Amino acid sequence: EALVHMAGTSKGCGCLLVVDDHRVLQGTFSDADLRRALTKSGEAVLGMTVSQLMNYAKEFPRHTTVGAMAFDAHLKMLDTKAVDYLPVVSDDGKNTLMGLITIAQLLAAGM
Repeated sequence: EALVHMAGTSKGCGCLLVVDDHRVLQGTFSDADLRRALTKSGEAVLGMTVSQLMNYAKEFPRHTTVGAMAFDAHLKMLDTKAVDYLPVVSDDGKNTLMGLITIAQLLAAGM
């Protein structure tokens, strides 16, 4: 179901943001995570859950906070391995999901 959403109904950012019942960010699942999992596990991936695949071999996902400057978010996207998106979480330390910012949005804004 997650793969169908990413492929057909998402807005093209190439990721799913995984949250709990209180909208607390638990992780991300990206098209790159899927490619890595397919390379490692082959078609067995089709029987796995998103929670088994998300953030494949990573720590808590790279993110930014609602009060952060756009330029700082842009720098985080370019840090080490570049990413095309960042989840935006609350400033209160609870990691409540507030939104998503993409590299395309930042470039469109002149960054």
